Order: sequence, then C-alpha cells, then structure tokens
Amino acid sequence: MTDSKSKNKKMEEEEKLKLDALLHGEIDPNKKNTNVDINTGLDLKIRHKLHKIFLSNPILSEGFTGFLAWSSSLIYVVLSYSNSEGYSWFDIVDLLLCIVFLLEFLLRIYASQNRFKYLKSLHSLTKILIIFPIMIFYNNQSSLYPKVLISISRYLRIIRITNVLPIVFSIGETDVARKLYTIIISSAMLLYISTGVIMTIENYDLEEKRDYFIYFYFIVVTLSTVGYGDIYPVTDAGQMFITGIIIFIIIMIPKQTNELLRLLNMQSQYFRAKYKKDPEIPHIVLTGEVRLPALKNFCEELFHEDHRDQEKHSVILLPNDPAADMEIFLNDPKYEGLLFYLAGNAINSFDLFRSCLSSCNACILMTNKNSRDAYVSDHKNILTGLAMKKYVQDKQGSNTLRLCMQLIKPESKQHYYSSVNLVSNEDQLIITEEIKMNLLAKSCFSPGILSLVSNLISSSSEAEDQEVVWLKEYSEGMEHEIYRIPLSPKMEGKYFKDIVKIIYLKLKAIVFGLELTCNNKTIIRLNPSTFRVSNIIDNKAHVYIVCPDQTIAETIEVIDMTKEQKNDYYNSKNKEEKVQEKVLLGYEQLLNEEDDEEEDVMYFFDQYDTRNEKDEEVDISEDYYVLKNPKKQTNVTVSTIENSIEVINHIVVCGIHSAIYHFVLPLRARYLKNIQYIVIISEDPIRPDIWESISRFPRILLINGSPLSKETLLKANINYADKAVILGHDSTLENEIEAKNNEMLDSETIFIYKTIKQCNSDLQIMTELFYSSNIEFLLPKSQVNFDYKYSTLFAAGEVYISAIIDTLTCQSYYNPHIVTILQQILKGASVPDSEVMIANPDLCQSNLWQIPVPEECISKTFEQLFLYFLEKDLICLGLYRLKATTDNDLPYVYTNPRPNTYVTHKDKVFVFGNDIEQENAPKIIPDITLQESKVDMFSTYELFKPAFLQKQKLNGSYDKNFDNPKRPASNHKKPSDIDKIQEEESVTSSMTSNRDHSKDMDNSSVGELTMSANKYKAKIKQEEDDKIFGANPNKVSSSMASIIRSLKKSTDMVEEEVNSLLASLDTQNRIVKKAVKDLTLNYLESAKKAQEMYDNEDD
Repeated sequence: MTDSKSKNKKMEEEEKLKLDALLHGEIDPNKKNTNVDINTGLDLKIRHKLHKIFLSNPILSEGFTGFLAWSSSLIYVVLSYSNSEGYSWFDIVDLLLCIVFLLEFLLRIYASQNRFKYLKSLHSLTKILIIFPIMIFYNNQSSLYPKVLISISRYLRIIRITNVLPIVFSIGETDVARKLYTIIISSAMLLYISTGVIMTIENYDLEEKRDYFIYFYFIVVTLSTVGYGDIYPVTDAGQMFITGIIIFIIIMIPKQTNELLRLLNMQSQYFRAKYKKDPEIPHIVLTGEVRLPALKNFCEELFHEDHRDQEKHSVILLPNDPAADMEIFLNDPKYEGLLFYLAGNAINSFDLFRSCLSSCNACILMTNKNSRDAYVSDHKNILTGLAMKKYVQDKQGSNTLRLCMQLIKPESKQHYYSSVNLVSNEDQLIITEEIKMNLLAKSCFSPGILSLVSNLISSSSEAEDQEVVWLKEYSEGMEHEIYRIPLSPKMEGKYFKDIVKIIYLKLKAIVFGLELTCNNKTIIRLNPSTFRVSNIIDNKAHVYIVCPDQTIAETIEVIDMTKEQKNDYYNSKNKEEKVQEKVLLGYEQLLNEEDDEEEDVMYFFDQYDTRNEKDEEVDISEDYYVLKNPKKQTNVTVSTIENSIEVINHIVVCGIHSAIYHFVLPLRARYLKNIQYIVIISEDPIRPDIWESISRFPRILLINGSPLSKETLLKANINYADKAVILGHDSTLENEIEAKNNEMLDSETIFIYKTIKQCNSDLQIMTELFYSSNIEFLLPKSQVNFDYKYSTLFAAGEVYISAIIDTLTCQSYYNPHIVTILQQILKGASVPDSEVMIANPDLCQSNLWQIPVPEECISKTFEQLFLYFLEKDLICLGLYRLKATTDNDLPYVYTNPRPNTYVTHKDKVFVFGNDIEQENAPKIIPDITLQESKVDMFSTYELFKPAFLQKQKLNGSYDKNFDNPKRPASNHKKPSDIDKIQEEESVTSSMTSNRDHSKDMDNSSVGELTMSANKYKAKIKQEEDDKIFGANPNKVSSSMASIIRSLKKSTDMVEEEVNSLLASLDTQNRIVKKAVKDLTLNYLESAKKAQEMYDNEDD
C-alpha cells in the first residue's frame, strides 16, 4: 500500500515537472513520449520559486538594490566637488556594489521564463550599462572614453529608483497620471544624467574644474531657451553631446506632450474632477447601476424639505461620463451645489479617494431592477460594497462605512452576510423582489397597503386645496411619514398604549413602534401595547411615529417638560454626545490592537439578525402553514375550476416569477384567520427549482394557459375570485435573445389587466408596472393627466411601482431600521427572541390587519375610533375608504385622518394588533360594495359540508379527519396543525376528481329532492317577498333591488349545483332538506342585512 502511494506521488511529480518544462520552453510540445530529467525538474522548481519571489514582493526585490543604486549615484555627485585624484574608497565600494548588481541580474536571468526576451528588454539593457563599464574599465579610468562610460553607468543608477516610486506612492492610477509621471520622470532623469556626462567630458581637459551645479544650470538654460552664452562647451565631444541632447529633446518632448493632450481630451472633466470635502457638510457616495429615473426618485427624497437636517452633498461615482439627459438633471438649479458627478471605478482606490469615501456618512449602492442577469448585478454590487468597506478599513483602521445596498434576488443577501468581519449592524439591504412580492401578497388580504406603505416611506409637500373630496383626504394622508424619535424621559414607567394615547391627544400623531437597545442588541416591536416602558435613557428608547413633519415628531422628545427641563435635557444630551465621541476615538485605537478572536466575537453579534433569517429559511413551520411532504406539480395542475364551489374567493396569479416563494409566504402566515386558494396561470410548466420553493404550501392550484385568453381566465373561475395579481416581467426566466425591450416590459401586463376587466369588471387587480408613466393605460380617459401618485388606481393600492424601492433606499439613510419595520409589517410577527421574551413577556409583537369598523363606532369621528381600538390594544394607522364613501369611484387610503373625520360602514381600518378577535378578523370574502353582483359562495359551501362528507363516504374517499379551513362564518372545528391542512388538501383533490363521476350516478332520488327543495323554496320566497317588498315596495332602491336579485340568482345557481352533486344521495333526504333550509335561511339573513344597510343610508 505504501509502495503504491509513493509510486502515485512520484508520477504526479513527474507530470508536474513535465508541465513546468512545457511552460518554460524546456521541451518541445510536438514531440511524443518526452521524458523530463529529475535534475531539470529541480531546476524548474528553483526557477519557479525565484520568479515568484521577484514578482510577489516587488518593493523588497527592487527597493533594496534600487536604494543602493540611487544612494551610490548621489554620493558620486557629492564627491565630484572634491579634488581627489586616483582611486578612492568610493571606487572600491562601487565595485562591490556592481558585483551585487551582477548577482541580482544573473538570478533574474536564471528565473526568467523567457531569457532571450528578458535580455532584449530595456530594463535588462539598463542594468548592463550600469554593471559592466565599471567592471571592464576599473583599472583604466584615466582615459576619456572609459571615464565617460563609467560616469554614465553611475548616473544611470538613478533610474533604478523609478521602478519603486509608483508602487510605494501609488502613482499612475489613471492613464493621464501615468503619462504625466512618465514625462516628469523622463525630464528629471535627462537633466540629471546629461549634467553628469557633460561635466565629465568638459572637466577632463579643463584646468579649472567646474562643479555639478554649474553644468546643471547650463543644461537647464540650454534646453529651455537658446542659452545665455555665459557657459558653453569648449571640447568637440561636449559640443557633439549637447547637439545630440537638443535633437533628442526636440523629437521626444513634443511627442510626449501630444500624447498627454490626447489622453486629456479623451478624459472629460468628470474623470479629472475630485470632490472637496467640507468638514461642516456631510456627504454620501452614490454608486452601482444608477439609472436616471431611480436617481430622480432618490434625490427627490434625499433633498426634500421635510428632512430638516443641515446641508448635505451627494457624490455620484459611475464608470462613464453622464448621458445627455443625466447631465441636464445634474445641472438642474434645484440641485445646484448639491450633486457632484465623478467618473471612475468604485473599486479603484484612487477613485474612492477622489470621492472622499473614508469620510462619507453612508454609501448607497443602487441596482438596475430590470437587469437581464440579476445574479450578476447582485454579485457586482456585493463585491463593490465589500471593496469599499475594505478601503475604509485600511484607511481608518476600523469598519465605519455604512452601506445601503439594493439587491434583486433574496438569495443574494446570504452571500453578503457570509463576508467575515466586514458586515456592520447599520448596513441596510433592500431586496427588491422580496419587498415587491411581500407587498403584492399583503395587498390580497389588506387592500391598499401598497399605497399606505408608499405614503409612509416618502416625503410629500403640503397638500394643495382640492375640490374633489377623496383626493383632498388622500393628499392629506400623503403628508404623513414615519419618523424615529427618542422617547421623552417623562414617559418613564408608562404602558406603551398610554404613551400612544398621550401623544395622539396632544399632537394628533400616531406612535406605533418601540425600539430598545438591550445588551448591545436593537429590539424593535410594533405596538407592544401592554409593555411598561422603563429605563428610557439607559435602553436608548426610541419610538416610531406617523406625523406630517419632523417638527411635530421632535416635540415628542420633550413632551410634558417645562422650559427649564427642556434646556437641561438638551444640554445633557449635547454633553453626552461629546463624551461618546471621545470614548469612540479612544476605543478605535484599542480595537485596532485586538486579536482575531475578539473580532470573531464581534462578528457573532453582528450576525445575530442574519442567523435568524437563515433559521427562518430552514424551518418556517412555526410561523407558516406548510405540508409535511412536498406536492408534485402534476398533482395540483387542473384543467378547469370554472363554476367550482370549492375554489372560490381565491387569488388568481397571472404569470410566474422566480421569487414567487416570497409572494406565497405571507399568504400562509399562521396569524391569518383563514387561507385562500392560490390559482396560478402559466403558459409553460413551472421550472422545477421554482416549484420546489412553493411545493410545501397548501391550497395551490395550477392552470396551463395564457392569462391573455378569456377562456383561460374563466377556467380559473375568475368570476368568483377575490383578487387577481399580475406579476411583471422576470428577466431571469428569459433567454438573452428573447429579452424584451425595456420600454415594452409593461405591455403584456396592460393587456392582461384589460382582459380580466372584460371578464370581471368588479374584481380588484394588483398590478406590477416597471414604468409609472404606463399607469395611464389602465386609467379612464378622464384621468390620464394625473400624476401617478394621485391616480385612482395608485390611491387604491392596486399598482406597484418600482420607484418605491428607490424612496425606501433613501429613507434607510435617514432611518437605519426602516427596512426592518417594513419587513415586520409585511411578513408579520415571527418567533420572538426567547431571551428577550423571558425577560420581558409583555414585549410582544403585532401584525398589520385590515378590519371593518365596529358597529358601535359607525358615524363617529376617527379620534373616537382611535381611542376605542386603543382600549382593545389596537393602534389605528388609517382608513381604507371603499367605493362611494365620499365621491370616489374606487377605494383609497386615508393615512392618519383628521380627528373630526366621520367613519362609515364603508370604511376599513388599518390596525396594529397582536391578535384580532374572531368577529373583527379580516374576512377574505368579496365585499358587497366592491362586487355587488356576487354572494358569499364560501358560506354556502360551509352549509353543504355535511352533504359533501356523505358523498365522500359513498365514493370511498372519505377521510374522518377532514375539516374545513378556518373561516369566520364557519361553525365547524378549525385546523390547528399542519396535518389537518395536508389532509384537507388530499380530500379536496378527491372531491374534484369525483365530481364528474357523481353526475353519472342514479338520478332516481334527484326528482324527489328537487321537488322538496322547490316547494320549500317557494314557501320561503313568498314569505320573504312579503317581508321585504310587501310593506313598502317603493322604498327599495334600484341598487338594493339589484343586490337582492343577485342574491336570489346566486341561490338558485348554488341549489342546482348541489342537486347535481347529490344525485346518488337518495337515502339522505333529511340532510338535503336541512341543507336547503339552511341555504334559504342564509339567503333571508343576507336580504335582511341588505335592507338594514339601505335603512341606515336613508336615515
């Protein structure tokens, strides 16, 4: 065994030697069966190591010999002022130096891979002129020409130092710098060497010797002017040398100058510009893939008047000159003196130095959200960010750079977090696809959240007077945004909900979040209503507040304080900040001296949140409904669900996206009271890796077809859907050849939107658009001139615009935890930190809900509604006003309404709460004010559940553990774990497969059931007509009559479907009669509620 190992090792060494021999040209690659001698192999090893030494450390290899050469040359110039003749100590030392230079030269030749090429190089020829004249003419220095050659060799040694200068001082970062360096060094070397040579030639025959400086003066005057004639060469050799130097200057200097001018012309002012840092003005560096629309959105938020900070600058660092439209924007008077554009490379240290990166407040890395290769864009941004952090760390000795980075793919953040010792707690990662998908998903059960979030993270000027009521209220809500403010010490010991109440009553501002710092960990909770806030100063307590401007927000910091207390508070705060600055400066030196173990400990705390995210990806069953086993794509693919009574009030998703996992995830959160079917329409089968990410989620169906086809939409039961979501273009699912023109990315989305509206005009559709200007194609002609933020669709929260990401990125600069808050709003409360919860069990987390207005609060003011909910530990954030609440044709969001705003039964309320009571839970059913022609079909299905169970028993597919999903209207037991959801999935598929089979069964009992049902129906219908229309038939409005007729029509349709499904249940007359009776009673109850609604409106 040992012999075999040694034999294999020997063979590997021979192969390696043969490869090295090939690389070094020692053997002919065309010859076969070439053997390599072991001595040749050892020779190659030594050469390879020497070559590596010379290349790996050029400062050491060139610096030592270069310093000896440079110092010996200067000593020779100094000794020229003495009148000593013959040999001196310098000649002996000089000879020894030449021997050292010769040994180094021979080693370089030996280590060179191509020796002949190396000998022909200028570097090699210079060394030959430096070494050999002294060694050859050492004993013959009295003659003119040997003396001149020895003099030239000693003056040429100064050139050796030029190889080290660019490395030591980082000279020549750009082409212009390199050319300028070449001209300066060449001119200096020419003056130095020519002065020494002319001195040697002229002083050889002169009795009165002239020193070095006189000849230096002569060379400078001669080359720069025509000469003054006070000093001139008297020997023939000196005159010939000066003539040659002048000719050389005439040829070379203009050539070098022209090359420099050419490079200067190639580089614009942006490549040469440098940002001059003002210590009093903070600045940020903006780089990455910056497009003009994104830059406009970012700068509009950055320099908005609501941010009343001191003046700030933005340095834009991009690889190329700005395009024409970009240059027009940079010269906008609005941003004069605020934007600075530099052309350069964001990973080049010289360009980073030009942008003053080491002293900036933050660095913003933007991305191209329409990139054809999202992963490449993400990796480029990550590497750029890490290179910038490394640059700052090398400059300052500590990691102080704060990054706000846009990434496209959710998977990319793990690549960033895996970088050791470079990630900071204050770094903000904005994952565009994750946020987009979460927003679209949350909009399905909390409509309007798109508009709400957009308004809260963007600054808006004071609203202009609007004649339209809904637009006036919506504009007022747009003025409010999120601020992070230190909590006043006066709130010490109060419950969080009491703090919310005090601040709302005094400032009409809504506090919804609390931030504490415990053990160097930042903890953020949304509405911890029952938590008693203590140690405000020690825990650095901050609150998150929704209000119109920063002035109101800052008032919270000193609320309930007297004038003297306010002054004392501000003075102590200023002193504390100065002390912290000194402490940080002292710690900065200590941190630089710490070893790697302590850095690893700090990295552990830095990665605290990251590890939580990774754990979430590994096991999500604690927070989300998932199945034990993944489902195959073929098992959930159906041909049609048209007119299905099982799959109703569902979400129809048009198209597929690689990040669809982050769309489904919020819709399967455990805090939801019920979950809806998700029906995905896709022309092609879903890619295996994408399907794998969602295969464990329950209640997902696939339909093959194009969403542009009405037939396909009807197969997806679009007429009885709750919401429709149109996913935009995903570049990662297309080949580069098939990639679409950027300007046409929204075309398919627009056509799908119009097709869905033709099938179901009342359906609420969540749409993703890449360009805000395209929203006009979705609006009526009367609204096409609206700014997209004021359009009806955007106000209703039905359109996602990518500009939200750019605004959020800017807000992350002002508010370091805004991304964390947004994630909690969208994803909901996750499993809390056990350590924190054990110490503070009342520090609970809340979710964002949308619930109807309680009956006791209808027709009351928003302030009364706010205080009512606050008593129930809920915090109101705003209203979602449904159609016809005021003069609106579509719903709209009203953020933090005026206190005297009256709420109606057509309002929905955005609230933060830990849990919502069953009666207040958001019911995922069509709203009658939005879809008047529909009925709560799922409630009907609940009534007929016993019949369906009997049908399953007869067909042999009944499961005794089968249970319905959680529905507020259901009286049946709710599922409590993953097993019941999985069993429900299997039974549902059995129901679908057996439906057609049941139609072929014996119809003998159908007639009896139908007759019984019709008689009972006729009797109830007569009583109901007398009850509703008999007393005052004229009182019923046309709209209410339409609702009632729709209810009747829907009831008839459901009865027919039930009768056909129960053809085989001739022994179950009692169950069927009860079901028909329950159905009719349900219909009467609906009609009664409709009449009450009308009576309330009439009052």
